[in-house]
Amino acid sequence: MKDAYRPREILGKWMRFLIPFTVVLIIQILAKVVMGQRLTAIRIIKSFLGSGGLGPGAFYFPIMIQVVIIFPLIWFVIGKYKSYGLIGVFLANILFEIAKTFIGTPESVYRICALRYVFILDYGCYLFICRDKIISQRKYPYCVVGCVGIVYLIAFQYLSVECVFVPSGWISTFVIGTLYITPFMLFLMRPNRLHCAPIELLGKASFNILLAQMVYYWGPADIIYKIIPGTALQLTISIVLCCVVGVIFYKIESPLTKRIVKAVRR
Repeated sequence: MKDAYRPREILGKWMRFLIPFTVVLIIQILAKVVMGQRLTAIRIIKSFLGSGGLGPGAFYFPIMIQVVIIFPLIWFVIGKYKSYGLIGVFLANILFEIAKTFIGTPESVYRICALRYVFILDYGCYLFICRDKIISQRKYPYCVVGCVGIVYLIAFQYLSVECVFVPSGWISTFVIGTLYITPFMLFLMRPNRLHCAPIELLGKASFNILLAQMVYYWGPADIIYKIIPGTALQLTISIVLCCVVGVIFYKIESPLTKRIVKAVRR
């Protein structure tokens, strides 16, 4: 774990997110200037500190910067304590949600805090480290846990039952709600699972697709919605556009970023 926290290692991992994010941020700033909007360095910094950047989904950038810091610790906990570590981090995630409610954490701070995602990171590490053991285990406990997540989502997301610990806009990302993924992840871990190259490519380009989506819904989406009728068609075009542009961006940016990261880690 000591090697994971070497400054050069941390900086190299940060660069993976910082470089493509900076490219997109510059494009957005130039677009605002072209549209005649006045921008100052102070306004840009306030936007970055307050919401993570410009456009919907910008909060994922500061979250990923934090994840680089906390991920090695989570990996260590799961590697050493296995199931006990999984349960321990889950309870820690619950305690975080309770604590931030009692101290009155503003929603603007909560949305860019990576601690609300520690169980998801924890579960991913557990699946990777303990995959052979998990595949041979009985699956019904995971299905029960998944049902808990589904019931939570139905009650609080769709039936509008009030949840005092979660801001209304973040119901689906609350730690209890994320439990629904547990049986689906087990299905994907089957020994005879299929590989799909296009989907794997989308996974590798997921951050770039997020950035493309951030720009798209920041402005171009309004134009598309005026031209294209029908919600289903609008959604289809939006998904295709964001994925295609994101993958192209990834193909161009990734090799350059890898060279820079390699130079930083020397």
